Amino acid sequence: MSMTWAQRCCCGCVEYWNDMDDEGRMFIKIVFIFITSTSIIPAVALGIGTDDDDDAGGYAVNNTTFVEYETGAFGKVLHHFYDEECLAEDPELYKRTAKMLLVFVQDLRIENQLLTLGSLAATVAIAQLGGIPTPKLGSKLALATWSVWMVSVAFQFCSTLLALVMACESYTVFAAESRECMVPLAAGSDLARLNVIAALTFFVQPVFLVKLLLMFFYVAVAVEGLKVFARARAWDWAMGRNVLTVLGGREAIDGAILENYLTCAIVPPVGYTLLAWILSGSFVFTLACTFLLEACVLAAAGVVGLVLYRLFKWSDGAKDEGGVLAKVAAAVHDMTWWVDLKGGFSVLIGFALATYLLSPLVVFGTWASVSAYGGEGPEEFMATVALVYEYTFAIASELGWSPPSLTLDPSLVVGLPAFFGDFLVGLGDMPSADLFAGSQALDALASVIAFFKPAVCWLAAFLSMFDNLNVAENAAFALEAPVGLWEDEGKVLQTPEALASLGSADERRAAAEKRSKEGLLKRALESAVEINELLEDVSPQDVEGAAPLIESVRKIIAQGGKVVSRGEELLGGEGSGKGSGEGAKEAEGEVTDPLGASENEGSSSERQVELTEAAGQPQVV
Repeated sequence: MSMTWAQRCCCGCVEYWNDMDDEGRMFIKIVFIFITSTSIIPAVALGIGTDDDDDAGGYAVNNTTFVEYETGAFGKVLHHFYDEECLAEDPELYKRTAKMLLVFVQDLRIENQLLTLGSLAATVAIAQLGGIPTPKLGSKLALATWSVWMVSVAFQFCSTLLALVMACESYTVFAAESRECMVPLAAGSDLARLNVIAALTFFVQPVFLVKLLLMFFYVAVAVEGLKVFARARAWDWAMGRNVLTVLGGREAIDGAILENYLTCAIVPPVGYTLLAWILSGSFVFTLACTFLLEACVLAAAGVVGLVLYRLFKWSDGAKDEGGVLAKVAAAVHDMTWWVDLKGGFSVLIGFALATYLLSPLVVFGTWASVSAYGGEGPEEFMATVALVYEYTFAIASELGWSPPSLTLDPSLVVGLPAFFGDFLVGLGDMPSADLFAGSQALDALASVIAFFKPAVCWLAAFLSMFDNLNVAENAAFALEAPVGLWEDEGKVLQTPEALASLGSADERRAAAEKRSKEGLLKRALESAVEINELLEDVSPQDVEGAAPLIESVRKIIAQGGKVVSRGEELLGGEGSGKGSGEGAKEAEGEVTDPLGASENEGSSSERQVELTEAAGQPQVV
């Protein structure tokens, strides 16, 4: 009996479901729960604290002016924080205020949270694409590629830092521009409702927190570059427990940098916000009023996490099969290995992403608590809770989405010089919209640099194909990051290809010892030249009658004699195959030159003789 195409599709789906493993089934279930939640929950939330009257809860919508801002969920948010009559008196202020408020609150929508989470994960993945150039000892070309890679990471950090500064300044200017029309916290209060919420949740607002997390990512990536440098060049100072941290302990440089940065740059702002959230009792409102939001946020995180995990599992199995697909799988594995949460690097990345996911809950709980503490009645309070849900899931009710503030549009970089020039010249005169546009342009610049770094890695990989260029293979993030410098096995490169391209263990040890001895000789030469220059400024008349100077000159002469003897021994050992006259001539020229006694510097030698006679001691030859 033949089946219709619909029956065949149903049977195929059932067979596919039966053959699917537990992880695949869980993925499908979470996707279904997420779609259902974003469709049903907004409809339920919209009925909380509202009735058939359009003005319920105090949200009067005037559809005759600026309809694009006043209709829908955002229109209610606008009138929740601003007085409608005050804004209507100045149409330009109305439009500017609505535009900037939308910029600062749009990242609280569920689709923006999901897109920004994906952008953060993509930023981490792209940062690891291509690996890290290995600064092979004795190769200036390898050191140059590694330096360009590290400078690129530093530029990303600085660009994001300036973007954060401009975004913070943008809100400050925006609050000053629209302060006269803000709704007060309570009747007769001098505090504005919006400013109170911003003061309590400023550093966990998604529009600002995402920049803090990006800066942390760049620091972590730079630390991996330093680890590769330390391993490739046997940098014992960085590997030992000899770096003082702000916590008082001493440890390897990779752990010290991350701990110092977390302690000084992340813990204070985020800790302040969490402390305010707990002490103000806002956490109670988060748990009581936004528990459905928590479920949807976790569902969104599950979708993104499972997609990345499935990519990681596929690449982990396909990267060793051979062929072109294996190379693609290896690249995907290097970008997604951290999803498995093995090693300190991946745990830190997972913790940072979880911090971003939970940040809207802190904002929503504080929003609800401010509404309750402001003296609103039960009806107004429930209307505020309904507004939180309505705006968060506005994509379901309005069938439209809002782009996140974190932009990856490279075209914005073109206008960066103008914004940055105005920022430096007239900071106090720039409007809030221009400040935020400059912040987005700096974010775009960091994203452009993110695609430049893999090109540097690919260039280093291409150069490593030519043995005469002496460039090592790139180190893989997936192998280097999980192992710290403080571990016993962490003192050498963990990437076998990169380690093999450095030469044998004996060759690496000999190169390191040679470099160390060359450094000692260079410092000795510099010291000798410096002493000679100091002696030129002293005359025999200064030495006569000054016992401390006489004693110092005698010590210098004694040490100079030892230097000459040691130099003759070293040069004599190297020149044993030469004639005695030639070796003596070479030894005299090489060793006495730092002390100023060569043929080209006869005046310096005469100065030493004069000082010797003034000190009352025969000259050491």
